[in-house]
Amino acid sequence: SPLPWSGELSNAVMTGFTTVNVCGAFLSSLLLLIWFRRHLRTPWLRVALVILYASHWLQLVRFTFFYPVLVDAWAQVCCFAGLSCIAWYQEKPGRWPLAATAAVSTAGVFFREVTLLIPLAFLFARNPGASWRNGFPYVSLTNAPRPAQWIPLVMSGLALLWIRGFIVPTDPAFSMADHFGYRAISRSLVTYLLGWIVAFGPALFVVAFDWRAPAAFFARHQALVVYMLGVAAIGWAASLESSRHAIYWATPVVYVLLGQTIGRHPAWFRSPALVALLLAAQALTHRVFLATPQPIEGDVRNVVPTVVLTPLGDDASYLHLFPNYVAAETAWLQLAQFAALGVIILIWIGRRGWGERTRKQRPGWSGGPR
Repeated sequence: SPLPWSGELSNAVMTGFTTVNVCGAFLSSLLLLIWFRRHLRTPWLRVALVILYASHWLQLVRFTFFYPVLVDAWAQVCCFAGLSCIAWYQEKPGRWPLAATAAVSTAGVFFREVTLLIPLAFLFARNPGASWRNGFPYVSLTNAPRPAQWIPLVMSGLALLWIRGFIVPTDPAFSMADHFGYRAISRSLVTYLLGWIVAFGPALFVVAFDWRAPAAFFARHQALVVYMLGVAAIGWAASLESSRHAIYWATPVVYVLLGQTIGRHPAWFRSPALVALLLAAQALTHRVFLATPQPIEGDVRNVVPTVVLTPLGDDASYLHLFPNYVAAETAWLQLAQFAALGVIILIWIGRRGWGERTRKQRPGWSGGPR
């Protein structure tokens, strides 16, 4: 029988996790606002994107109250802080941004190994490049990582090795290489891509239509390319749920691209009908007005819920919200709905964009009243 004080201890542990993770989620929101300030000029847009971030059912601002026993909140704090430290170093290279990057990277691995992406990305903070030479060594490097830029990676790597000395494996037959290999081979491209769409909703389509500008942005910020490639690779080979992995770690970069697109193309969003469609679809994807359902017993693939961008109705359970667990017909139906929505959005803003370009090409057009 349970001990008389076991219930009180359990409640205390849950309360402790909730308190610590709520503080982490709040701090992440502030760090995200600071990050947006570096890349977005419009204050209301920065606040709107933070609200968008916090509204997703899986984001830790909401999800902590549904599932408090997680270590992701403070790993997210370290990742968000690390990205700002990288930007700080790009603006003013020096020992202080270097020390800050090393500190948050080292602290981050105590929560999640994914924070190793911060010191890896830091190596590319100066946008290194290469060109061919006629003579030996035939390759000329520019802006290569300075020796000091390796300090955060070395420190976080040593911290991770130290942590491993305290780990007691519960399954002696477990192999990390076999685990990653199995995940990488068994992963479905359909559910993986759908996981990213579920994480960010129609916002991804808006960014995709403006693809030239994000490509130029990544060319100026190679560190973010390395970071996003790392997020994508780890999400493919290690994460159980691609949507969770995407929204926890890729949000700062994706939302900066979204904010820059909105600021660059205000004409796209002057249609009340289009804005209403985007907001409604984003709210459904984020499940803004919907509760997170409880888990059910048995295999969720045996139950096919109603799907309107997100699983709905009494048949929808917790694992139905993750594309990686649902039946194939459910995943394909959800993907088809998002694809149809994406086509509508891209055609709509494409026509407005074409009209804007046509007006600019007319003789005498100056962007103002004629």
